[in-house]
Amino acid sequence: MNKLFTPSIILAFILFRISACNSDSKEFHIVENTELEITVKKTFMDRGIIYLNDAYFLRSWCGLITPPPNWLKKSIYQYNENKTRIDFEIMKPPFRFIKHKGEKEFYVIKNQDTLKFRLENSYE
Repeated sequence: MNKLFTPSIILAFILFRISACNSDSKEFHIVENTELEITVKKTFMDRGIIYLNDAYFLRSWCGLITPPPNWLKKSIYQYNENKTRIDFEIMKPPFRFIKHKGEKEFYVIKNQDTLKFRLENSYE
């Protein structure tokens, strides 16, 4: 039994590594070192993560740095005097998403408003 058990474990490990390396996932985590400028046409929310165009993702709760426009005010969550957060899921497409490399901030352009956000708790 020992002779069969060892090759089975090795084979299982090799198959696991091959499947992990050949993952079909084309999703890219947006972090501080990301450089990105896209028109977002589709969003999807799953367990606190927002997916943009089925290709990029970030945490859905993001710090809003700029004062909110009127159309956004009803979705604001103020957790202290100096910090305002929104659930990024409310940003219904289409909108422009701009993130410069080396910055923790990103920009969303929607309804002729430019909103500046801060990445929250990036997993780099």
